[in-house]
Amino acid sequence: MAKFKAKLNAYLAKSDRHFDKGQEYDLEQDEANRINSLFNGVVGEDCLELIEEPKQDLFEVGASTF
Repeated sequence: MAKFKAKLNAYLAKSDRHFDKGQEYDLEQDEANRINSLFNGVVGEDCLELIEEPKQDLFEVGASTF
């Protein structure tokens, strides 16, 4: 997940999601892209701004495999 900040107050009736301007939200990048695409088509700007890149998952590897 990545951290996004809402750039404006928004409500998505279809998914019952509410975003408050200035608040931070943890979202998957694909979900944020879909939300921004919807708002960009209607309002002409993105609703969400990326403020923290997603953390990459780390995997433990046994030393015997090398």
